[in-house]
Amino acid sequence: MSKANEALTLSCKVELSDLHDNDDAGCTLTLRVADADSLGMLKKRFAETSAGARQHFLLHLLQMEDHGVNIDPVRRRHLEKTLQLEPLSRNALTLARDPDFWRYLENIGLAAVSGEVEESHSKQYIYRTCAVASPHELDRDSAAARLYRSQIIRPFLAWIQAH
Repeated sequence: MSKANEALTLSCKVELSDLHDNDDAGCTLTLRVADADSLGMLKKRFAETSAGARQHFLLHLLQMEDHGVNIDPVRRRHLEKTLQLEPLSRNALTLARDPDFWRYLENIGLAAVSGEVEESHSKQYIYRTCAVASPHELDRDSAAARLYRSQIIRPFLAWIQAH
């Protein structure tokens, strides 16, 4: 994939700051990024690609529903530590069995499954997101491992820290 067509994958919490129509039938959307690391990644990405060319981006937003979810602080710290451990295959299997991860998937409006989220749905979500057929591929495939950390672990940890 060429540098110009590279996809930027960033999962972070944002708030709508401002929205107004422009004269050219477009609009200006201003988002407030709550995470300093995400802001740094965005700044770096925009600096790399700006070089005077007009930028075009596809933005995919998922609304996170908050249904009074409250995670015990001791349990939250335990989850945070557990999700930093290797091997990632064991980490992913533990996560797929976690009821708080199931609630997270329900709260982000996971449309890939019908009905209540449970272990098999969680595994499907992890495998599809990371483009793997088994959790053991997360230990052998560095691209899948990066996807797992950025698309599964980071957003989930942000969600549990917010609760």
